[in-house]
Amino acid sequence: MEKARILVVGDEGLPGSRLFGAVENAGYAVVGVAPTTHEGILQASELQPDLVLLDAGVGGTMTPIEAANQIRACFDTPILYLAAPADREVLKRAGVPSPFGFVTKPFNERDLTMAIDVALYNFKMERKIKEREQWLETTLKSIGDAVIACDVRGRITFMNPVAGTLTGWAEAESLGRDISDVFHVIDEESRQSSDNLAAMVLVEGRATGAVESGLLVARGGAEVPIESSAAPMMDEQGNLTGVVLVFRDITERKLAEEDLRKERDRAQKYLDIAGVMMVALNTHGEVTLVNRRGLDTLGYSESELVGRDWFEMCVPAAIRAERRARFESLMRGECEPAEYEENTIVTKSGEERVVSWHDTVIRDRTGAIYGTLSSGEDVTERKLAEREKDGLRKQLLQSQKMEAIGVLAGGVAHDFNNLLTVIQGNSELAAMKAGGDESLAKNIAHIQEAAERAARLTGQLLLMSRRQPMEFAEVNVNESVRNLMRMLERLIGEDVSVVTDLAADLWKVKGDSGNVEQVILNLAVNARDAMPGGGTLTVKTRNVSVGEVRAGKVSGSRPGDFVCLSVEDTGTGMDKATLDRIFEPFFSTKEAGRGTGLGLSVVYGIVNQHGGWIEVESAEGKGTRFDVFFPAILKADGPDDRDETPRRGVRGKGERILLVEDEAGVRDFAAHALRSSGYYVSEVASAEEALEVFARKRAGFDLVFSDVVLSGKSGVQLAEEIASVSPGTPVLLTSGYADDRSQLDEIRRRCLPFLQKPYAVGDLLLAVSEAMSADRRVATRRA
Repeated sequence: MEKARILVVGDEGLPGSRLFGAVENAGYAVVGVAPTTHEGILQASELQPDLVLLDAGVGGTMTPIEAANQIRACFDTPILYLAAPADREVLKRAGVPSPFGFVTKPFNERDLTMAIDVALYNFKMERKIKEREQWLETTLKSIGDAVIACDVRGRITFMNPVAGTLTGWAEAESLGRDISDVFHVIDEESRQSSDNLAAMVLVEGRATGAVESGLLVARGGAEVPIESSAAPMMDEQGNLTGVVLVFRDITERKLAEEDLRKERDRAQKYLDIAGVMMVALNTHGEVTLVNRRGLDTLGYSESELVGRDWFEMCVPAAIRAERRARFESLMRGECEPAEYEENTIVTKSGEERVVSWHDTVIRDRTGAIYGTLSSGEDVTERKLAEREKDGLRKQLLQSQKMEAIGVLAGGVAHDFNNLLTVIQGNSELAAMKAGGDESLAKNIAHIQEAAERAARLTGQLLLMSRRQPMEFAEVNVNESVRNLMRMLERLIGEDVSVVTDLAADLWKVKGDSGNVEQVILNLAVNARDAMPGGGTLTVKTRNVSVGEVRAGKVSGSRPGDFVCLSVEDTGTGMDKATLDRIFEPFFSTKEAGRGTGLGLSVVYGIVNQHGGWIEVESAEGKGTRFDVFFPAILKADGPDDRDETPRRGVRGKGERILLVEDEAGVRDFAAHALRSSGYYVSEVASAEEALEVFARKRAGFDLVFSDVVLSGKSGVQLAEEIASVSPGTPVLLTSGYADDRSQLDEIRRRCLPFLQKPYAVGDLLLAVSEAMSADRRVATRRA
């Protein structure tokens, strides 16, 4: 480290002297010794020492004080006085500035060394302070903001040129004046004087933020809009020493803001007439702009939404994190904006709406992203319409599928009915002739049992296809449930608890009581199979009024009053794929050999034939509930008063029967059964043949027994023509069909006797007997 260079002015600084040695021993270099004040000034100019050690008693053309002042003024070199006590008093009385200290004679080396160190340090600090003050003053005078400093009394101590230009006061004129004389601000609207920020800081002792202060009234009366701030100045002890006030002319900014406001208003008008939502966000996801359509859709006012977090305000919690993550990725430039993207928003009322968005990234002149502008179309209604349309399409497809299956099942059932009629009838005839042959009787019994099972299966097909003839009457669904309870408890098993919840004031329905019970039974069995480990089966009834809003959501549903039968289990439940197929014939989730897959199809067919519908709710592991809706009636149509004539022992007395049947096997069986029971039978295969025979033997027949579906004219047409030529001749019709081909509605309207295939011998004989009774003949004539 380079030694500090010292110039000694006085004879004590000569080499070999005590002073010279003390300075050298202290680690400094004596660069010169001047015996007089004049020589000291010359050497100070030439040597440029770091410090001048001046003997207060040195002689010369000028006094030591004069020499010291000249050295300080010309060379900015610190002076350290070497003085006797008497000399120090003289120097003090003379008012000598002594920022760098004295060394009293006689001195010791320790005091001298310390005095030199302190003098050099103080000089160094003084120079730094001066440099810093000079830098600060230069800076304050060169910056674009106006700066005014004042002391604790509010007297101006500094003002830069910008402040002078804005206030109209020169710095020289303003120094020492009260700041309120120079810095006068008024409110732009009220024209009243505004609070002086400098005075506020002097009172409160804390800085203010930059604020638009109003209009600065200059010395000449000019008014300038300004933004200003003020901060306190403190000394090292934290004492307030003054205030610095910074302000700037914001005329250009105000003009730009006004232009921007006008442009924004113009843009807002354009956005407000847009037919879609317009929403702008900054990089933090805060709303910066939203148009009228957006406000109307969201239900907020502009003040409620602008400046708020879009994701917290308008995005559902379920997708909020995912949407925010995508937005932040977009702001980082890691992904491209979506061309079209649908997602859900939440309105002020909590309603969720579906919006289709088109996003645009907003960039500044440098290309940096500073937000997004998104246009959104509310597609909620369209989505609902599409879902409703899709639901109706699925309902139509399901209805068409079930209709097609029903037609197929009806046709198959008709053929089976003819075959079963032959099998059942002939096995019954054979059983009558078996006599005491037990082995033969057993074989025939097996045939009859199989035929009966096949007949039940065919009946299920007809129920499923909605083609099974039904006897409609007033039905109390509660009674149907109660009638089945004992059977259900045995059928379901001990590990399943059966609970009923039946409405006390339940409306009645018009239906076939047997088929209503079939619905309950099939649903109960289905529920049992869904609870292999046991559980609870709940059967519930209630009255339901269906409105326009709910109607149409399920195929067949409609407004009106209905009785709802609910069958609920706590079983395994079903997935969506299974739910979509549960009513399909032969579809089953059970292992092979368990069930026919017709149980729910039969339920579907019965309910549809009753004019109702079924709703199903199910989830895997959470059980299933079937809600069956039957149309309610307010007035009973009366009980079925049909006379149940005993089937056993019915025989003919030679009555003549014209049998019309195009299926040879059925014709042979029926003819044989009738002849065996005392009737005279004429057999034909078509309506045309029947009319020819009838014409030849006019009034010679006591009954015409005809199949409905024949190759030419139908049985109903045959009955009409026979009634026209022989009104008193009864006609008994039969069919294996139960669809339009069977003409059941027409048969019922005409009150014509009807026998459904397959039929047993007893059923045939009873139907023939009833058809030929006096009451039936009267009904036939009236038809």
